Amino acid sequence: MEYYIQNRNAGYLGNSPMWWGLNRNGYTADLNKAGKYSEEEAKGICTNNPEKNVAWPVDYIDNNEKGIQRVIDSQHMDSNNVKNFDK
Repeated sequence: MEYYIQNRNAGYLGNSPMWWGLNRNGYTADLNKAGKYSEEEAKGICTNNPEKNVAWPVDYIDNNEKGIQRVIDSQHMDSNNVKNFDK
């Protein structure tokens, strides 16, 4: 089984939890950029620090139809594409 690791100390982006990134590289709210860790890796990360890091089964998160939503990061929106109806 594989796990996403939530870093509770990193907080949230809106309502999205912060996950450990790929290859233990930083944190992300984007599941596409979140690492998937083996049970052994997850145990090593979460043991002795459950207040900070918790493991969620990948199958549970990926199949959570109510929790997964389509969103866009406003940093990647070019205002030149806005339609101005006043002109």
